[in-house]
Amino acid sequence: MDNTTPLEHLEGYIWFDGEFLEWKDAKIHVLTHSLHYSGSVFEGQKAVSGKVFKIEEHTDRLFMSASVMDLDIKYTKQEIIDATYKLLSKNNLTDCYIRPLVWRSTHSLMVRQVEPVTHVMIACWKPRRGVPKREFNINITDWIKPTNKMHPVQCKASSQYSIYSKIVMEAVRSGFDDSIMLDINGFISECTTSNIFFIKGSDLHTPTIENCLNGITRQTVLAIAFGNKIKSFERNIVPKEINTFDGCFITGTSSGIKEVSSINTGAGEVINFSENLLINQLQNEYNNLLVK
Repeated sequence: MDNTTPLEHLEGYIWFDGEFLEWKDAKIHVLTHSLHYSGSVFEGQKAVSGKVFKIEEHTDRLFMSASVMDLDIKYTKQEIIDATYKLLSKNNLTDCYIRPLVWRSTHSLMVRQVEPVTHVMIACWKPRRGVPKREFNINITDWIKPTNKMHPVQCKASSQYSIYSKIVMEAVRSGFDDSIMLDINGFISECTTSNIFFIKGSDLHTPTIENCLNGITRQTVLAIAFGNKIKSFERNIVPKEINTFDGCFITGTSSGIKEVSSINTGAGEVINFSENLLINQLQNEYNNLLVK
C-alpha cells in the first residue's frame, strides 16, 4: 500500500468500544461532537517484532490527555493495553503503526455537553511506505506555537493539530519537509509532529518543555544520552543560534530519530548540516531499544 491509498480501504479489524469490528464497519456519524469541535485525544504508537514500544507511557499519556480534555475513558489502562495486543494478533501484525483515539459522541452539538458520552477506538496498520528520502529540509514558519495558557501543551489533542496540518502543508508547498515553530517569546519550540535537537560538539541542546510536547521519543533520546554520558541541555534556543550548531535532528514515534539536512531561517539564510556521527550513534541505540 502506498501513501495514496485511503485508509478506509484497508482490511482487518478495529477495536471500537470494546468490540472488534471489521475495518469497513468502524464508522461514526457526521454529527459527532469531536468532528465539529476537535474535542478528541489520541496517541501514535509503534509495534516492532510484536512489541509495542513504550506502550505503558503512551497509555498513561492517553489517559492524561483525556482527563485534561474532560473525556472519560470507561476502560482501565490495562484493558486498553490488552486490547492493543489482541488487535495486533487479530490483524496478524507484528510491525505496524497504532492509533488509539478518544472522542465525544453525537448526543449534542452544543459546545457544552451536559453529560458527554465518550468513545474509544484502536486501529493498527502496516506503515505506508513511500520512496525513501535521504535529505530532510525544514524552514521556520511565521505561525506561533500556542502557549500553555492557550492550550494544554502536554496533551495530545486534535484541536492543536489543525494548525499543525496547515503549517506542514504550507512547508511542503514551499519545497520543505516540515517547519519549526517558535513560541510566543521567539524561542524554538518544536516541529509540527516532532521534537527538535541540535548538536554542538559532543553535546545535545533541545528546547525546554514549557511550550513544547515532552515527546516519548524525546525522553528516550535524553535517557540514551544520559546512559552514554552525553551532556544534554534543555534550554531556550533562539533562531540566530542555529548556525552555531554542528548537527540537527527531530524525534517522534513515526520518524524515530531523523537527521535534518538543512534549515531555512527565513532571513535569507539556509544552514546546511553534514552527516553527524553522534546522530548515527543515537539512531543505532534507539533502534536497538525498539527490538528489546
